[in-house]
Amino acid sequence: MARIDIPWRCKTEISTLISNVIIGSTLKLPFLLLVDQFYISKWIIFTLLATLCVLYYLKNPDKGRTTRDSGLRMMSEAEFNKNKPKNLARVVNDRVWSFELTDHTSGWIYAEYRFGGETAQNFTDVLINAMQERGGADVLHGVPRLLYTDPGCALVSSTMRNLCKTLGIQLIAHKAGNARATGSVEKARDILECHFESGLRFVQVNNIDELNRLVGLWRKKYNRTALHRRTGMTRTDCWLRITPAQLIKAPPVDVCRELAVSLPENRKVTTHLRVPFRGSEYDVRQVPGVCVGDTLQIVRNPWRDSEAQVVIMNEDGLETFCRVPEVAKDDYGFALNAPTLGESFKALPHTTAQHHLAEIEQTLYGTTTPGETAAVQKANALPFGGRFNRKRR
Repeated sequence: MARIDIPWRCKTEISTLISNVIIGSTLKLPFLLLVDQFYISKWIIFTLLATLCVLYYLKNPDKGRTTRDSGLRMMSEAEFNKNKPKNLARVVNDRVWSFELTDHTSGWIYAEYRFGGETAQNFTDVLINAMQERGGADVLHGVPRLLYTDPGCALVSSTMRNLCKTLGIQLIAHKAGNARATGSVEKARDILECHFESGLRFVQVNNIDELNRLVGLWRKKYNRTALHRRTGMTRTDCWLRITPAQLIKAPPVDVCRELAVSLPENRKVTTHLRVPFRGSEYDVRQVPGVCVGDTLQIVRNPWRDSEAQVVIMNEDGLETFCRVPEVAKDDYGFALNAPTLGESFKALPHTTAQHHLAEIEQTLYGTTTPGETAAVQKANALPFGGRFNRKRR
């Protein structure tokens, strides 16, 4: 990881962030180190937040009205205040929520507006849209290695967890009630209010699609022109320094949505060290510690249709994936890489359990190779050279 000098104020903010992250005792943050010198991640890291827009509301088209004035309206203090609760209740379903997402390294700001509040569907859709390659000046895209957010429905919803799990995104939430931990995205909300929403009073906005079109134009210009105080460059210029190795392209929208609603499926390992999944068989011989009869959790590989992913636990206790290839077969159902009868033969590689058994047998008979072990077993040699007698006291 490349070393970058960071101002003291940034170190203080990062220390606050780390101290308020809720993580297990074995989890190691991949992008920060608790020492005097700090390091910036070589991977994409997103911060996500949803905020109720207190100034504006639109007529929600999902309410089924045939005729309505759907223009964007400002909530005046004279009409909407604590002494007039009925007025606020009247527009509660029409109030607009903004979803802000920032990139940790460049500070690039992505924003969308939606009805419905902090729902799992809204959070998932915004993340999927932000990961897509949109072209032009809308440069932010790709699958993040880590998603940092508040401990709300985004973290507990099964759809968000399924999507992140399959794409290999690590979810981290800060401590409840400590919004300053997600300072970059909170600042993005402030920038959005001051530089974009403040001008909506002078623009005719008829629906939420028009609002999202306008914020899309704004974010492309702002990220391309406004200088970031920490980096001294624009957010777009900073983002464009990303390397191909750091940028993981996201699957299409329809694939991401399918991943969000699909759970890992349990499959039993056959005698050929394969598992059936989605109408095909997959070779799992390279999965660490796999044995015949084991039950594996397997999910779709969103980047390659010819592969699947097996969920495994790494040495830090975190879930990772082991990619397994699909077994290609001919028209008669035989594997293409199988030996041809009468011409060649091929044995399956030994599993971890078989390797351990061979080591035990070599210890019993004092041999050094599997061939020597087989020879002494064929000769009915006694274990430990006959020195061990279980009946002797």
